[in-house]
Amino acid sequence: MNPFTTLDHVQDAYKRYVHTFQQFRNPVIDAWVQDRVQEGTLLWRDPYIELGRRFKPGAGFDVLVEEGALHPETPKVFTVEDGNREAAPIKPYKHQS
Repeated sequence: MNPFTTLDHVQDAYKRYVHTFQQFRNPVIDAWVQDRVQEGTLLWRDPYIELGRRFKPGAGFDVLVEEGALHPETPKVFTVEDGNREAAPIKPYKHQS
């Protein structure tokens, strides 16, 4: 599925929907609205794409436990395998540690 083709279909369907109940008696207002709809500036905004940045790695659980910041059993709760207390602990990011 092409997201831009899908976006075009959704926008066309929405335009048709809006035109079913949008009727202006004043031709100046009607022309203004039609122009803005055609420009694509009235009913929606342009697609917004943001590239996610990677988080910085933080201190490991071993360091946090050694510093006394965490209880020694904490790494068993935050493991790479949900519910498996014997699995390796996750590696926290800086904002998490």
